[in-house]
Amino acid sequence: MAKALVQSLAVESFDPRHYRDEYREALMQAVNVKIEGAAVLRASRVEVAPVMDLMEALVASVKAARRGRTARQGATRQARRGS
Repeated sequence: MAKALVQSLAVESFDPRHYRDEYREALMQAVNVKIEGAAVLRASRVEVAPVMDLMEALVASVKAARRGRTARQGATRQARRGS
């Protein structure tokens, strides 16, 4: 199945003329503007959301699962004793 997907997306021959390097074009435009002495416009800073520490989240999840399992086991034991 994976092979069929890759083959369906594969191109017989790669021709780089079919693609544009937009990053290079923008960079060269900024360089040329700077050479001419004009002010180069800077992009505004983008605020990035805080990155979640996956290992910390995994440890917290495991601890919560253990607490839940321990609580369920304790309730089961008490129910057996009470019956």
